[in-house]
Amino acid sequence: MDALSADKSNAEHDLYVPLTDSFWEIGKYSRVVKRCDDGNKLTTDLISMIGERAELEKTFSKMLKSWSKKWSDYVAKSSEFGSMTSAWKAVMSEADATSEVHQAVHDDLQNDVIPSIKAWQKGKYIKSMMHVKSTKEFDEDFKRAQKPWAKLYTKVDKYKREYHVATKALKTAETQENNAKLDGSIPQEQRSKAIERVERCRKDKDSAKIKYSEALQDLNRANPKYMDDMNDVFIRCQTFEKDRFVKFQEFLSHTEKCLDISSRL
Repeated sequence: MDALSADKSNAEHDLYVPLTDSFWEIGKYSRVVKRCDDGNKLTTDLISMIGERAELEKTFSKMLKSWSKKWSDYVAKSSEFGSMTSAWKAVMSEADATSEVHQAVHDDLQNDVIPSIKAWQKGKYIKSMMHVKSTKEFDEDFKRAQKPWAKLYTKVDKYKREYHVATKALKTAETQENNAKLDGSIPQEQRSKAIERVERCRKDKDSAKIKYSEALQDLNRANPKYMDDMNDVFIRCQTFEKDRFVKFQEFLSHTEKCLDISSRL
């Protein structure tokens, strides 16, 4: 069933079909741009997460140091002696060594991992006024690619509505004409007017159908170029986001290695 036939069969029930949630619909590309733009916030959040973990490592290191000093002082002043004193001190020495390990984890996270992420973020998400330059360009390129097609789409939607209204008006006029024919009490003049109204509505419907059909043809002819232009920008967005994905894997892998204290003992 073609579009016009389908519209005819549903004219009285479906005066307006809402837009879908497809990427190709007007303005729906914004989700793609937002995903790219969100990468900047995700990077900032990643830095915050690693920074918080670094502070936890530093805090734990200080706690171990404090704990070791407290009990080392205790042993020094206690009545413990000989080999047992050495055993106590061995526990404190382990705490001191572990403290150094966790301090080293903190230092590596703060002085190596986080700076590398910040340097990458600065080059990746270059700010232009209040926007990230790359994502602003993506948004503008999508708008530029969609603008000609959007005009045609809007025209199709306008003529579609008019065609639906004309179809409904014709059906109403035909019903009134049939009722007039069946009702012998209605004057001939009113019957003639009913016939004229049907003819007028039929012409309006035919005219609306032609406009709708021509608009659909124009839209269909524009579809291939529209899809190519939109897809070009989409691929660039995908490449932009894929780069972030790869770098995040590297950053998280580096973080995981820093947190692996087994290699430091």
